[in-house]
Amino acid sequence: MDKNQAIEDFFRNLKKTFNIASLFTKGHPSFAKTVVEFKNSLDTLLTFLSPVKVGITPESFLVEDAYFKGLAYQDLAKMLHLRRIKSFQITPGITEEELVVFFATLSLHPKEIIVGGGVGHLLKEQKSEHILIEELDYSQLLKGSGKECADIWIYLLKEAVEKDDPQNAGVLADNFEKMVQHFGIKDLLEDPESKENIYRFFSYLKNKSKDKLGHCAKQVARSMLQEKDIGQKVDPETIKMFLKDLSDADFADVLSDGLLTDDGFDPVSFTLFSRILDEDKQKSIAAETVKAVKARPFKDTQKVRKNIEKLFSTPGDTSVSQVYRATLSALLQDTAVERHITLDREQLQKSYQLVLLNLFYDERDPEKIPPIVDKLMRELDGILRKKDLEYLVFLMGVIHKKRKEDPLHSDLFDRLDKAMYDFIEHNMAEDEGVTEFKYFFDSLQKSSLGIDFYLHKIFNEEKINPVLLKLFFKFFPAGLPVFYTNIERKRGDIEFLEAMVEQLSIVDHPYAVEALKYIYSSMNNFIKMEVLKAMRKLPTFDREFLLSILKSGEPASKKEVLLVLMQDEGSRKQAVEVLFSVKSPWGTKNNIILENIIAVGEAGFKAAEGYLAAMSKKYFFWNSEIRKEALKVLKKWAR
Repeated sequence: MDKNQAIEDFFRNLKKTFNIASLFTKGHPSFAKTVVEFKNSLDTLLTFLSPVKVGITPESFLVEDAYFKGLAYQDLAKMLHLRRIKSFQITPGITEEELVVFFATLSLHPKEIIVGGGVGHLLKEQKSEHILIEELDYSQLLKGSGKECADIWIYLLKEAVEKDDPQNAGVLADNFEKMVQHFGIKDLLEDPESKENIYRFFSYLKNKSKDKLGHCAKQVARSMLQEKDIGQKVDPETIKMFLKDLSDADFADVLSDGLLTDDGFDPVSFTLFSRILDEDKQKSIAAETVKAVKARPFKDTQKVRKNIEKLFSTPGDTSVSQVYRATLSALLQDTAVERHITLDREQLQKSYQLVLLNLFYDERDPEKIPPIVDKLMRELDGILRKKDLEYLVFLMGVIHKKRKEDPLHSDLFDRLDKAMYDFIEHNMAEDEGVTEFKYFFDSLQKSSLGIDFYLHKIFNEEKINPVLLKLFFKFFPAGLPVFYTNIERKRGDIEFLEAMVEQLSIVDHPYAVEALKYIYSSMNNFIKMEVLKAMRKLPTFDREFLLSILKSGEPASKKEVLLVLMQDEGSRKQAVEVLFSVKSPWGTKNNIILENIIAVGEAGFKAAEGYLAAMSKKYFFWNSEIRKEALKVLKKWAR
């Protein structure tokens, strides 16, 4: 076994043991069994790395300089991240008892871990000396998400207050803005426990650090202004309670931000401030808001006008108080504000492009279609340069509609299509925005770049990624032979072949399976093993191909094949039949049967349990080794 395989086995058993520890108590046989399996994989890894040190991010692990990420790792990484573990280190000499303590501690709820002082502190209390824990600081927990992470943050606020810990309270206050943006003020204040602990935290800051209180309260106000239905979900008294310590200047800062920068400015949210403040306070804040608006440069006067005018058009009892109306309406006519008016060419151009799109959509006169398309073509270069993907989506939809209505102008529509699809393919192939452009993958029907571009990228520049491979398979199904020829050309480059196998394992395309099969058939044993490991990650596999390896493959490869086949019930049955239908008169093929028993034992292929039971009872002296090995595997599985 090489180092990479040892690391993979280590993580696979780490995840399995963590899951079992979350389900069973320390004394349960399943818990004890998985700890033994984990220790075996750990002992193997310690022969390559001593000590074993693992770094943890919210979605991956770091061992030495290599990241281990993807579906196989991210769930476990997230769970350990929530337990505030930045890294852990295991040194030689660790016992099974220490590992039981380690996994039992990890299985605690994150709140219990925080109450206990962290994983490292809990392990020290139980004399677990061979595991060292490096803990995250509070702010790094924001890389997590979901209610569980929000609960942890709320608990940390409570802990800082109860322990009278100004240092941690300061760290939490510094990160309060991120927390509110991350979890949403409405959800935080709707929950009674959350609301109470935030308020207690504010009261603590009022006594210990008023400047940090202002920072936190201002963020609550800013978030309330951005929440569209905050007034329906949170009662006015709660809102008043959290904003009572804001200064007039703080209020003005929040309100001017909304007027100047918020595209989705909601006057209903703004009126919350009217309802919680008396008239004198409103006058003061309105005056400060006018000063703040005048003092800050802005170019989009239309937006400011629109936002202020929204305040005067809100219906019924949600309307803004007369104090704000009187003060802010004067702002609309203020010459200081008028000086900010600029010709927003970018906005004008965007409006023009949308007008063209609407004209194109509505036009029925065949003679007027070509000039509109010409104008769109002239605008398209700028649209593509800005990567205005929303516009492209709309334009594609209109073109699809016009093709049905007006097939005579198909060549004109082809011009638009070609410009867009050339741009999209180039961006995807160059990996300049794979996440942004993946929406368009199914729309791409042919390549404008050509097969040589892809072959050069993949085999000469060695730019191997799932999108590039998937595009190649989609556009050039007849190009597989030349793809294989280039694979042969790189047969001496082990690093390249490893990377190719890894990337093929995450390409959801039938030709990815075919390419892996070709690599398996033509490369050395090391690469063969990498291919079989990669096939575990594929959503589909070639059952007959894998069964053929079981019939004639090396002992080590049989284990990897079984790890793939065990994912499917029908495949499991056929695999067992292949392995144990071997005829061995007078023990002539017992060596093959022995290999197969070892393979199912190492793979944990329990579908073979019935066959092993029969093997363990074979009589005649020449079957003694088979009996022993079958019993050994059955006992291992029974633990």
